[in-house]
Amino acid sequence: MKNFRRKLLTYGSIFALFCCGCCLRHCFARTPPRFEIPSGNLTGFIFASNATDAAKTACSSGSVLQLVKNLHLLPIIKEREGATATIYMDSQKKYVLKVLTGYLRFAPHVREACVLLKISQFAWAPKLLCVGPNYMLMTYMGKTACEDSSRIRKNLSLARQLNQIVSDLRSVGVKHNDLAKENLKHVLMEKTGMVSLVDYGWATVNGRLDVNCTLNGKPIFAPNARPYNEEMNRGAAMHETAASVIPHLKKCDDGTFSKYFDKSRKTKGSQSETPVLSVLRDGALSVTGYHFFTVSRQGAVTVLQKKEKYDVITGLLRALYDEDRRTLVDIGSNTGVVSFLAAEIGYEQVTALDHDEPAVEIINTISKEVSSVVRASQFSFGDPPLTKADVVYMGSLIHWVWCLTADFNGNFINILRYVTRFAKKNIIIEFVEPEDSAIQHFGHTSKKCKNISSEKYTTRAFEQALENLQVSVKDKFVAEPHRILYVLEVLPRSSNSMIFH
Repeated sequence: MKNFRRKLLTYGSIFALFCCGCCLRHCFARTPPRFEIPSGNLTGFIFASNATDAAKTACSSGSVLQLVKNLHLLPIIKEREGATATIYMDSQKKYVLKVLTGYLRFAPHVREACVLLKISQFAWAPKLLCVGPNYMLMTYMGKTACEDSSRIRKNLSLARQLNQIVSDLRSVGVKHNDLAKENLKHVLMEKTGMVSLVDYGWATVNGRLDVNCTLNGKPIFAPNARPYNEEMNRGAAMHETAASVIPHLKKCDDGTFSKYFDKSRKTKGSQSETPVLSVLRDGALSVTGYHFFTVSRQGAVTVLQKKEKYDVITGLLRALYDEDRRTLVDIGSNTGVVSFLAAEIGYEQVTALDHDEPAVEIINTISKEVSSVVRASQFSFGDPPLTKADVVYMGSLIHWVWCLTADFNGNFINILRYVTRFAKKNIIIEFVEPEDSAIQHFGHTSKKCKNISSEKYTTRAFEQALENLQVSVKDKFVAEPHRILYVLEVLPRSSNSMIFH
């Protein structure tokens, strides 16, 4: 009997351990690893609905080597290879294959696949063809765009389209989070000029990294995890706009950038940058060219280039605005960023004057669309004043009119006498110092005037002219290197009669 009891206890213990083991095995089998793709999601390959027959045939092998062979893919040059993936492309530039070599536990290719599905509605977005355990096949979208500081303003297509891409991403809750890299290669451009944004491995959807979607009936999932380093943290913290992305592009070193310019477009007027007006998907109006800003349907202005400078100008306009100062003339307005800022502050009548007909048309189009008080007229510096206003703003124009585009004989006093004819109370005038890079590059002040005076184009000569005219200098601010904003008060006629003659 004792032996029987011992055997019963022994066999009972073994059976209990076996049952517990089965239970534990069953439980753990249902718990996916913390950072891995849930079991069974991507053991093979999954087609996207828009996959071509050739892509389907190639992907069906499930093998990267076979896929590379079937589509005749080759690894592209090293500068396009990332630390976490190898990129392949075919000679006809139809396909791009991304094969992960690191960070698989974060499933960035799964996250990217889900994001590509979400943004597939947009023409600029790469189209997903298939995704496997460590790879994804997409459509080719162009060559890496680059930034040339001497030509970036001319590349209207790049700036305008990037602005639209960022707006499109926001409309579906996507943030890229990886655009603060040095020599950024995520912005692509086709020879046609179409811009794309790629590489969404660390993107968030509605602020979350844990992204899931269903591809042809099969659920796939990426975890709420990413690597943490300074570069990625900067990207995650970045407010994504075209203006914040462009400075991170790789620098042009072989003239590649220039091939994307639309050389057929000509500018009528003094500026070389053809202004472009476009409507974003949220209805806001976007302006690119010499100025880079948007105006919402409610009249709110968002400056996307040289924001710090225009913050200073906005502060000055706001400080001058009171019950006795409600009108403004913007001389040399270009596409009117200052005019629309003044309207947003509350100026009741804003007149924008510029020589360039396309810029004037853009201002009036925006004003009509958003019901603004801004009105623009085509005007040449030296024409009789069309109107007078409480406040006059004249931006970076004086180096042009000194003797290049208007015959003022290289004389600051003549220029200032003319400008004061527009002003009732105050003038904000931007003086561009001779050391400024634009003057150094274009040589505005080295051109011969028709009747050149002996006066030199210097900051001291300009300030001397202000003293000789007895204009009261209320303050001055450095808006950007070698560009000074002078805030002037127009003295009563009895104190300064020669101003108006």
